Amino acid sequence: MSQSITTFERFYPLEFPSLSGWRRSGVLRAGYGRYGRGWSIVHPQSDRHLVAVCIAGSGSVVATGGEQQLTAGMAWVVPAGMGQELRGQSTWQLVWWYLNPATWSVPRPSIIPCLRADLLDQAADALCGETQAPSTKPTQPPRPDHRLASEDRAWLLAGLLMCEVRRLMALAGADAADQPQLKQWRAVLASLRGDLSAPWSVVSMSKRVGVSAPTLRRLVRRQHGCSVRALIATERMARARQLLRLTDLGHAAIAEQIGYADPFAFARAFHRHEGCWPSQFRSRASEDTVVR
Repeated sequence: MSQSITTFERFYPLEFPSLSGWRRSGVLRAGYGRYGRGWSIVHPQSDRHLVAVCIAGSGSVVATGGEQQLTAGMAWVVPAGMGQELRGQSTWQLVWWYLNPATWSVPRPSIIPCLRADLLDQAADALCGETQAPSTKPTQPPRPDHRLASEDRAWLLAGLLMCEVRRLMALAGADAADQPQLKQWRAVLASLRGDLSAPWSVVSMSKRVGVSAPTLRRLVRRQHGCSVRALIATERMARARQLLRLTDLGHAAIAEQIGYADPFAFARAFHRHEGCWPSQFRSRASEDTVVR
């Protein structure tokens, strides 16, 4: 039972050919939405697993074992047969899947860090557009950068999202011996994402999380496949993309929020990472919004 106003919600049509891989993988239902402050939904005892990725905003999840915070960039994985409640504390943006227990195994509820939540947001949003029924999908003018047919784009987007679901489910099913490391990984990302303006380094981050520098390097390499420095840059650029897409903040203000004292240094770093200047990215994001 849900309360408060749902700002936007759309269910993915699993009968679409581009989502056949989801059906074969045991996806029973899936959706994407933005929910108003105070929104909540209660599942007394669901007969299916739930994977819910928080794209933006924050809230809490309640299941056996108490209440936990679910913030942007984190996923909530809960097994079938367990009562649960999701409560939005601010405007909440989620993409979620219900999974068949006969196909997937989830031994315990878990909160797990996502890889590149901003890209999952763009993929989930774009897939909504690509899987509208032809009769209701708005006519769009041809665009030179859309080289793939609509159905091909949908296949790619669905595959990208399912890869992340599989990764999250693998972590949720990790052995008990791996759970302390997963807890440390959550602490690393929570510290970094909570204060991107800080002058982060391997030493400062290891002290914040409470592990040695070599342990931090191994943890980041195992979970994210890159160096600590690359992780910091990736998270900063992900936040920059979100701010460029969703706010009217100037480049200097965005630079300050993600740890750059010089807006020109931020612009150069953004260009190296994204292949375009911040102003170009914001312009393209604005054009995509208008087209949709």
